[in-house]
Amino acid sequence: MSLDCTHSTGVADAKLTHAQVIWMSELAARAWRNGLGTMRRIATAGAPDDPDWTLSIATIAAPCEFSMFAGLDRVAMVVGDDPIMLTINGSASHLTHLDRIRFAGEDLVRAQPTRGQTQLLNLMVRRTSVHGEIYVRRISGTSVLHPGDAEVWVVLSGSVTTDFGVLSRWDTLRLNSLPHNVSGAASLAGIRISPALEENQ
Repeated sequence: MSLDCTHSTGVADAKLTHAQVIWMSELAARAWRNGLGTMRRIATAGAPDDPDWTLSIATIAAPCEFSMFAGLDRVAMVVGDDPIMLTINGSASHLTHLDRIRFAGEDLVRAQPTRGQTQLLNLMVRRTSVHGEIYVRRISGTSVLHPGDAEVWVVLSGSVTTDFGVLSRWDTLRLNSLPHNVSGAASLAGIRISPALEENQ
């Protein structure tokens, strides 16, 4: 369940209509399309059966192959504590905490945890509609999160105080239109969605 104050009536609460919190503890685990792993869906946009983009956290507990998604581009970031080996079309990459990798939904991807189970922040975008990026921002003290910088902000470590309460690891703040003031000491993943590059349209 998410907290979205779209029905607030007081003037002081008006800014809450422009943001939404998604609590990690309330997201249900779902099986991957191929049944070989699990994920928790954080946010999505577009048609329910054909979204423009989807953001989730996947748990990789054992060697497995990723599901394939024609027409999508993907960005994965290691957000768990342990590293992982991703082999994409036969080329292996060893990824540690906060490493990112980009690949196509049609690629053959095999995941191999190298110590214990770990988690990936997984962004999938429809290639002909939008372009997606994940980057890391570290805050200390009071900061302003702008939707122009990133529409979605996921807490990676530390904690962030917002108008909705305190967000901790893997809780998410989704901005609709206005900036949002936060405070704390934390690392955040910013998810930036922009129109598709012309060559992909």
